[in-house]
Amino acid sequence: MKVIGITGNIGAGKTKIARIFEKFGCKVIELDRLGHRILESSTYKKKIINTFGKFVLDKNNKINREKLRKIVFSNPSLLKKLNAIVHPGLKRELKNEINKMKRMRNVKAIVVDAALVFEIELDNLFDVIITVYANKFLSFIRLMKSRNMNLFEFLNIYNSQMPVKEKKRRADFVITNNLPWVLNKRRVEKKILKIIQYLE
Repeated sequence: MKVIGITGNIGAGKTKIARIFEKFGCKVIELDRLGHRILESSTYKKKIINTFGKFVLDKNNKINREKLRKIVFSNPSLLKKLNAIVHPGLKRELKNEINKMKRMRNVKAIVVDAALVFEIELDNLFDVIITVYANKFLSFIRLMKSRNMNLFEFLNIYNSQMPVKEKKRRADFVITNNLPWVLNKRRVEKKILKIIQYLE
């Protein structure tokens, strides 16, 4: 069974594209959800509290991801510390999920929705890599509407990721997602069907 990695910068629409693959019989793994699972585990929670302090906890004594995100994306050295804690476990969890899904029947392909495919060297896990591209301004507008994200926070995250030009260069396929979804959906679906046929 083939494994497809979908990457792209924040706000590009990776998750929406991944859901189209799901519609055509693929199984989707969201790397963000695996990351949330890791943050909820006692081992990683303890390491994060020791590094960043109890300030990152919410009223239920769980890691507040929004607080943590604001801290690390405003300070590159703190982001490195968080990555050093989380990324090794994240890779292990992803490998485990892929192996589980490979045992399933009637699955066209496994699709991994992951912004940081190249940054944390996941590319060797995939048979094909797709970069989803949207221009920076449109990406910001989307996140401002969907997550109430301000420009400062958006730029901190956007600039911490690999330049999209490099992601496009290293990908096997590029899907441009600059148009409103109602205008872009059919074109994207056709391209995704071609990619699935290419893998068969």
